[in-house]
This record gives sequence, C-alpha cells and structure tokens, in this order.
Amino acid sequence: MSLQCLILALGLLIFAARNNTCLGQSFPSLRVVPHVAAAAPTSSRSLRSTSPTNETSIGDQDKEERAQGKRISAVTENLAYKLGLKAQIKPEAFFTRIHFSETVGKLDDSTEFMRWLQYVLKYRNKMGETSFSDAKFAALLRNAKPDEEVLELLQSLRRVDGMKDLVDRLQTYFFKMYPSIHNMMNEAWLNTRQNPRELFNLVLPPNGFQDQYLIQWLRYTEMYKTAMGVDSFPIYQMNDLFLRHWSIPSLVERLQSIKKIPDLEKLAESMQAQVFQVLYARATPKDFQHFLYVTTGDEE
Repeated sequence: MSLQCLILALGLLIFAARNNTCLGQSFPSLRVVPHVAAAAPTSSRSLRSTSPTNETSIGDQDKEERAQGKRISAVTENLAYKLGLKAQIKPEAFFTRIHFSETVGKLDDSTEFMRWLQYVLKYRNKMGETSFSDAKFAALLRNAKPDEEVLELLQSLRRVDGMKDLVDRLQTYFFKMYPSIHNMMNEAWLNTRQNPRELFNLVLPPNGFQDQYLIQWLRYTEMYKTAMGVDSFPIYQMNDLFLRHWSIPSLVERLQSIKKIPDLEKLAESMQAQVFQVLYARATPKDFQHFLYVTTGDEE
C-alpha cells in the first residue's frame, strides 16, 4: 500500500471515529455508554419519582457530554485534514463524510462544512486553483442539495471572513453555466439585499457583457429598487458602471436593443435619456448624429 493510500485510509478512519456512522454503530462493543444512561431505572414508578434536581443534573451532564463530543470531533477532523493535505487528498474524498445534505441554508450548525471549506482553500492554495475546479465544486453542492438551498447557503457563507472570494467565484460559475437558475439567484441576492453595484463585476465576463448577462442584471436592479426604493440605485449610477466598459454610442445601441424587452422597456428608455444628458455635456456633433440614427433610424 502506498503512503498516500495509507494516509487517506487513516484520515477516513478518523472521520469515521467521530461520526455516528462509525465505530459506535459498526462495533457496538466499542461504544462508550454514559454511566447515567446505564444506571437509569427501568420501572415506570422510578421514572415518575425522579426529582427535578436529578433531571436537571442529568440534562446538564448530557449537554457537557455533547459539548465534549464536539470538541473531540473538531480535533479529529483537523487531524484528518492535516494528514489529507500532506498526502494531497482531493476535497471530494472528504465531502461525503460531512453530512452536507443535512445542512440548511444557515451556517449556525455547519461547523463540519466550514472545516471542509477551509480544507478546500488550503488544498487549492497548495495544488493550484484547477486542482479542485469550480465545476467540480458546483457539481458536489448541486448533487447534495436543491439549487435554492445551495444558493441560500452561499449567500450566508459570503458573510464569513475569508470566504467572499471563494463564494463569488462559485456564484459567477453558477450564473454563467446554469441560466435556468437565474431567477433563483436573483431571489437569493434580494433576500440578503445585495447591492447591484457589487454584483456588476460578479456577473461581468472577462470579455465584456453579453446580452443575457446584461438583461439578468438589469432585471435584478429593478427587483432591488422595488424592494429598497428608487433612489437606492439611481439611473446615473447604472450608466456610470456601463460607461466604464463601453463608449456612449455602444451603450446607446445596447439600450436600444433592450427596449424591445417588455419588462425592461421603461428602464432602458430612462437610461437612454440620462445618457443623452451626458452626451449633451461632452459629446461631439458626430456622436449626436450616431445617437439620432440609433434611436430613430434617421441619419442626417
């Protein structure tokens, strides 16, 4: 057996030892039975006569035992991950052991998942970003939970120190590869009141906006302003973002095509009107001529 296989086996055994699916169940004779449970009376008369003081004592002891179990669990998991990193064990080898499918959209009770994510970061840092790709990462999450819950979890995770960049990469991948969940992503973003300005770079491909990304982003801005108020993200701020990537004539052309989409027609008209104000302040006569041709079809 190679050293890598030996370390992997040891790491997974450590995971098993702290899991409910392992030594305690597979080998009942090795299970440690709390002395309180072992000494519990069997008759119903004795159970009814248990004093409140004793019940409180038993409850406190159970809590302490659970807390101690969690501390031991953290130590064994950290040891498994340390060994795994040395042996260059891929994150997916540990993923099935963390009960991710039982994790809801909040991170309060997801310490196992958080430790696994820390391992992912360390593994990528050591082996390179492509060693555990965004595609594989996304596939693991989507196979374990419904898309809506995955997106909710990512939004919660984004607020955790050190996780923002990782989550943004994943969200960008989801946005580009799975158009069918765009509406779900909009809802998840809105639930956390994520500002459209912040999302702009997240959904902007390296080679510039494609129409499908532009349309989806504009729809989210409308949802955001409906919830937060018109002044929460004014038209001029939207145009300012676009003008960092396009010239005024190019932006006018894009907006003209957007006006053909019924639910975005009024927004596109408002954006064009604001662009015209900018154009009036700094454009050349040639720019005006192009603007009139794009918006009316008349070229002087």
